[in-house]
Amino acid sequence: MSKIQAAVFDVDGTLFDYHDKKIHDSTVKAVRRLKEDGTVIIIASGRSYPLLGREVCSYRFTFDQTKTVVEISKAYGYLYNKSDEMFQVFNNIGLSRDAFIECP
Repeated sequence: MSKIQAAVFDVDGTLFDYHDKKIHDSTVKAVRRLKEDGTVIIIASGRSYPLLGREVCSYRFTFDQTKTVVEISKAYGYLYNKSDEMFQVFNNIGLSRDAFIECP
């Protein structure tokens, strides 16, 4: 079996548990073990900058990439459970709230 070279984790619902609002000890131990085994740990998030805290490294979508995501979202539907937060992000990059349909 080949060695895992890198592990990529999302923050929301993966490392951070929304139900009890914390990162569990078992998660910390698992990530620590991967790191000790030489695995590169990568944290990926779709959160906006103000919600992340201290930023270590950032690769952001270009405006054209963002427009592509918006076009795909319009074509296939869009769902986000904290829409006010997301609409604020969209407003910051010049996208109108009216361009999206909220799904309960």
